[in-house]
Amino acid sequence: MKLLSFKHYKHMKNILHYTLLLSFVLGNIILLLSRQFRDKISDFELGFFEGVGIVLTLAGTGYLVYYAIDKKFITKDTKK
Repeated sequence: MKLLSFKHYKHMKNILHYTLLLSFVLGNIILLLSRQFRDKISDFELGFFEGVGIVLTLAGTGYLVYYAIDKKFITKDTKK
């Protein structure tokens, strides 16, 4: 069985990166639209869209926090 090459791994990592960033943006857009059209859609649809928006936003936020810590934007070395 052939293992994945580094080039393929890096490509898949980029796809995951952009997908999770897109989920953050789409989640916020869905939440915004569901709150904007609150009086025009049924309670079931409102709950569904708010749930999907919250899940997508939380997934994107979790990834952004992980990415910030992993890329050492928050440094542990504060001594200068």
